[in-house]
Amino acid sequence: MRMARDLIGVMRFFLKGYLIKQPAAHILVLFNTLAIIILLVFIGGIDYLPYALIGGITALSMSPGILQLPPDLHALKKSKFYDMIQASPVNPLIFIFGFSIGVSFASFITLVIFTIILVILLNLTIEILVIIPPILVSWIVSTLLGYYLAGKIEYTITLFRVTGLLYTSFVYLSPVYYSIKLLPTPLAYLSLLSPGTATSLIIKKLLEVEPVDINLLYLSLIILMIYLIGAILLLRKK
Repeated sequence: MRMARDLIGVMRFFLKGYLIKQPAAHILVLFNTLAIIILLVFIGGIDYLPYALIGGITALSMSPGILQLPPDLHALKKSKFYDMIQASPVNPLIFIFGFSIGVSFASFITLVIFTIILVILLNLTIEILVIIPPILVSWIVSTLLGYYLAGKIEYTITLFRVTGLLYTSFVYLSPVYYSIKLLPTPLAYLSLLSPGTATSLIIKKLLEVEPVDINLLYLSLIILMIYLIGAILLLRKK
């Protein structure tokens, strides 16, 4: 019972900080991702919209953990507030979960909006729920990776460079917003090293937006599980 109260308290604290004190956060997240989708549809036509939306959903599942969480956690650690957290009786896992939800909430709102558009566009109903597991795994992987990087890298400017490079590699350079079929076979398999590629590919297959080679699908599932286990082990070690 106490753990539930602590979790709700931590979540409320960070939700207020990110949503009430920084209301522009949602609009900025929505605008940034929407701008990419509009540009892709403008270039590829309206038939490209499902690919662009799935790419946006995948990107939004990863951006809080990689781009937002590490610098914010850095700032907490350099402030007296972090000392107060360490001195409090709140379980560290409760704090991690509550902080992660707070950091991610603005992206979650935009993700839900894009999902609703995708449901209308593809005439989906309850089957849209099948995309929850890959999105959840992608979010957990990126969040755990963010915690690890925040604890491993000392200087904030270096942290920004590393997380920016990772996000660009995982989202923009990988076939997240576009079809993996556009890549030559060797590059297609190499791109599966990105969790963004694996997540996007699985969602496209589950929603039947694109036929996916069964070998690529199995490799995508394996890659995501490897990332999940690896991120957990890295964080525990740190």
